Amino acid sequence: MHFHPIIVLLAGWIAFAWVVWQVVKNSMHVVKNSLALIGKSISSMSVLGQLQQIIMLEDHPKLDIPPAPL
Repeated sequence: MHFHPIIVLLAGWIAFAWVVWQVVKNSMHVVKNSLALIGKSISSMSVLGQLQQIIMLEDHPKLDIPPAPL
């Protein structure tokens, strides 16, 4: 069975475009998850710093400890 060369070429380009689309889609998924993880880490660090200040003030109530810069 022989296919017309244009059909074969068109099918090849469609397959190539599909593969590129899948790679881009998966890469965007990885980037989205990475950014979410970075955001959670930054948020956790901020909360940890605030808790550390509270603990230090409770341990030493007479110390005037300025808040840590964000």
